[in-house]
Amino acid sequence: MLQAIILFILLILSDYRNKNISDRIYRIYRIFVKPLRGR
Repeated sequence: MLQAIILFILLILSDYRNKNISDRIYRIYRIFVKPLRGR
């Protein structure tokens, strides 16, 4: 789980300059939330 959080932060930092950062974060958020709610 810790590795997933680290990857999540790296993705945010790498796309920080992107105008679609909010859209990308939302997509990543859904990817992380869906499996957690599935359990």
